[in-house]
Amino acid sequence: MEGLLIAFFASFIAALFIVVSQSFHGRFTNDHDFDSIQKFHVAAVPRIGGIAIYAGLLFAWLWQFLYKSSFIPELGWILVSALPIFCAGLSEDITKKISAKLRLYISFLSAAFVYFFIHVHFSRIDWPWVDQNIFALPIVSFAATLFVVGGTVHALNLIDGFNGLMPGASLLMFAAIGCVSFFVNDSLVLHLSLTCFGAIAGFFILNFPHGKIFAGDSGAYFIGFLLSTLVLMLVDRNPMVSAWFPCLLLVYPIFETMFSIYRKVIIRKMAAMQPDGMHLHMLIYKKITRFQMAGRKESLINAVTSPYLWLLSLIGIVPAVIFWNNTWMTIGFCLLFTLIYLQLYWSLVFSRNIYRLFRKFAYKNARH
Repeated sequence: MEGLLIAFFASFIAALFIVVSQSFHGRFTNDHDFDSIQKFHVAAVPRIGGIAIYAGLLFAWLWQFLYKSSFIPELGWILVSALPIFCAGLSEDITKKISAKLRLYISFLSAAFVYFFIHVHFSRIDWPWVDQNIFALPIVSFAATLFVVGGTVHALNLIDGFNGLMPGASLLMFAAIGCVSFFVNDSLVLHLSLTCFGAIAGFFILNFPHGKIFAGDSGAYFIGFLLSTLVLMLVDRNPMVSAWFPCLLLVYPIFETMFSIYRKVIIRKMAAMQPDGMHLHMLIYKKITRFQMAGRKESLINAVTSPYLWLLSLIGIVPAVIFWNNTWMTIGFCLLFTLIYLQLYWSLVFSRNIYRLFRKFAYKNARH
């Protein structure tokens, strides 16, 4: 709990300093792009919130190191391992010149550091033959670790579209990791998850609902790195935790990424990394919250979109906490989530009745 509080206050103070000092650095650090297909803010806002989150964890580690209070050396190694992808994201936030492909390769580098420095391995899927004959090979485990960490890093960045959406969902995920680590009496992962929760919560206060600061690529990549590292650490250290727990816990950003690739490459015949305006959170904003919140401030409409996606993410997070040690139940809920996601997505794309419903609702609210 001490780590949570220290990380929270350090992150909040760092985020607040970034916001109040933007007149000095905003020329380089503010997001001035209002016209891109994936931009929905109406004022220039600092997009270097990742610095606040990193600072929160770094200060918590330094405090523990100096005062020998519940010192966690693994946190220091995590911060070191995260530096390549964090710096790549921060460079993109400031220069807008770091290609997505290069950032992907750098995320693999950070994943390799996790593999060698912290000895976190993706070594099983709880299918005995596969685990004994395929994942037992070090090269397969190494490649799978790179794929999981790199994929999660970019999946979290993909859902970072509205005020509070990505950090709010990640807070729920870190809380879930903390719950399961408590169930299995893994004090290391529990302390790490609480400290990460505190660092993100400190930033979250200024990010939601009014969007005074954005996480940026540095923040999204860093949070994705933390989530993937801790969830792999939990599974690797505790054989009773299902190997499918991470998949169900992160099913929303994972499936959003997989479906986006399918939609772009197969349906729309475009490059997988080319941005488009057809992500689920964008459809909810365009087809639901803009009608529900008609006449309100744009920043508030932006923020109201996020709770819809938090609820969607809970369809994976809650069963993951309940069935953390049951492989077939976690697989089943992963499949259930995909069905719910696809039904919701196609309803928003094709059904006009839902548009009329929310127009009518917005009109009634406006009259009252």
